[in-house]
Amino acid sequence: MAAPQPVAQDYAQPPLPSTKSGWAINSIDLQVLTKSDGWNQGQTERLAEYQQLIDNGGSPQYVALAVPYDNLTKYTGYVADARSKGFKVYHRSHWNAWQGDNNVGNIATSTSLTSSGTTATCVTSTPHLLNTGDTVSMNGMNETTYRGEFVVTVTNSTTFTYTLPTTAASPATGSIGWRFGRQTYLDHTYDFIVNNSSLFQAGDMFGMCVEADQADAQSMTFKTPGTTTFNTAVYNQFQKDQVRYANAAFAAIGLTHLVHTWPISHNVSNLNLNGQTVNVGGSTSTGNSSGLGDSDIQTYFAGRLSLDHYEDASVIDGNTYKTDYGSDLDKFALAFPSIKQAGGGLMLSEWGFHTQTDYGDGVQYGVYDSVVTQVQNRNFVIGVNFWNHLGQLQSSLWKDNSGTIIPGGRAAVNAVKRAFTTGNATFGRRVRV
Repeated sequence: MAAPQPVAQDYAQPPLPSTKSGWAINSIDLQVLTKSDGWNQGQTERLAEYQQLIDNGGSPQYVALAVPYDNLTKYTGYVADARSKGFKVYHRSHWNAWQGDNNVGNIATSTSLTSSGTTATCVTSTPHLLNTGDTVSMNGMNETTYRGEFVVTVTNSTTFTYTLPTTAASPATGSIGWRFGRQTYLDHTYDFIVNNSSLFQAGDMFGMCVEADQADAQSMTFKTPGTTTFNTAVYNQFQKDQVRYANAAFAAIGLTHLVHTWPISHNVSNLNLNGQTVNVGGSTSTGNSSGLGDSDIQTYFAGRLSLDHYEDASVIDGNTYKTDYGSDLDKFALAFPSIKQAGGGLMLSEWGFHTQTDYGDGVQYGVYDSVVTQVQNRNFVIGVNFWNHLGQLQSSLWKDNSGTIIPGGRAAVNAVKRAFTTGNATFGRRVRV
């Protein structure tokens, strides 16, 4: 099956959830546990983990999963067990071949990229999942002729060919890699939704590509052909296309406008911050004047901005972190005024104390508690997805620095509980019953 062409220009979104307490969307992210195919967590442990979230995490409505679309068995298991515990699912996935996760998309020494005339033949180290007519993004070769986005002809599960613009030396050399092209990504994800409809329910959130911009670090996905320049217009269109392709797929399975599908912004450098300067992990960013702006957020994403955002992880003083984070929240509201309108809002789609340092409970709690207060004070925040969880040892909320689960969680869990049970309702938040 393939996505219908052209996909309808449908960018509509369902109403935000109504809650008596907390934000409209309260979520705990299980990315570290779910993204790696090598993490073989059994069902008993998985169910115990979900129960820990219920007992000690303030009963979030959602769990966010990052199981690659490639791994249907694992994806199905995590979703089914989440449903059995009463959670909705925040789908934050992508294909392994988007960023080269789990050794997919790399070409190891045992494989090859060769050419005969203008026909290039690529033998992959893992099944490529491509179909004839798909596009791939090729990069890393010393011979530039091999680089770029190309339509492929599939020979078998680990071999495809594509046509070069001119002849090139054979074999190719360098750090050779292949990635799904933009259209391939959209088509394959459309098929994934339609072919696996039981994974989705009304009220779910679906971020079709969890880290869209990250693909460009290893490929030509968003680069202008023949250059190393990031093409912002192409990136902007891909972010918009995610919504209409997801909406088309959910319509095909009877969930028209019942699943939240606005995209995830992982990097503020691809947003038009309208002159605002914000903190990003110890440095600052003024965004990109050609990036997605407020008119785009309003027209294509229902006035909702989903943003992964942390402050400087080296700042462990709660008051300093609080001041910086509160300032950034206000700057986002200035750059994107539509998020303050009815139905819109800011979703903090990756949030927490993002550090690999073994800070003690008191330090971790101080940062969480102070920043939760800042988020609560902004009634344009519609949801939070806490990224630190049982899988991240040093900065986990439920494990000590040796990796041992603490009954009831670390002290910072109290800040999470308060966030999920009170949200910013006391500050006049719009989305309430």
